[in-house]
Amino acid sequence: MRSFSRLVGTCFTRQSLIFQCSFVLQRRFQQFLTLCKDYRKLFAVVQKAENTFFYVVLAASVGALGLLGYVLFEQFFSYESPQKVFSTALSMIRADERCQELFGSSIAGYGEESARGRRRFLAHQKYEKDGRQRIRVVFHLKGSKARGIAQAEMEKEDSWQWRFLLVQTQSPSSETHVLIDNREPA
Repeated sequence: MRSFSRLVGTCFTRQSLIFQCSFVLQRRFQQFLTLCKDYRKLFAVVQKAENTFFYVVLAASVGALGLLGYVLFEQFFSYESPQKVFSTALSMIRADERCQELFGSSIAGYGEESARGRRRFLAHQKYEKDGRQRIRVVFHLKGSKARGIAQAEMEKEDSWQWRFLLVQTQSPSSETHVLIDNREPA
């Protein structure tokens, strides 16, 4: 009898243990589902934070690209840039008949030569005189007949205007040709 009661007691204990285990498992499962919902909320918050960060990085990149474009525009296409003065003056020199007589039909313009023989640096000076901004550019010319130097200066009163543009040959008999001279007599 003892063994039977032990067996029945053990079975009831096992059943209650299984019931308790299933109850604990059910509670743990509910906690797990609650945590999953919390994790979903947490994941959504993290995802939104990442998206916000990437949008800020994108906006900063677009701003930096715009700034770079502005700097490049000012450097190469603005009348304040030495490159713009150089290119405009060179096209005026190429179109001038007297310059074609002095230098030949194909005229090339370039900046100062560096130690390596490259012609990159364009000698220029920006300054202010009498309350007006000025920019002066000096560059070299090379044609089929002769070599020379060109000097160009622009002045800003209301808008940029040519002050002077002149060329000078570097042959033994140096000749100077003035294309534009809007300087005030001293």
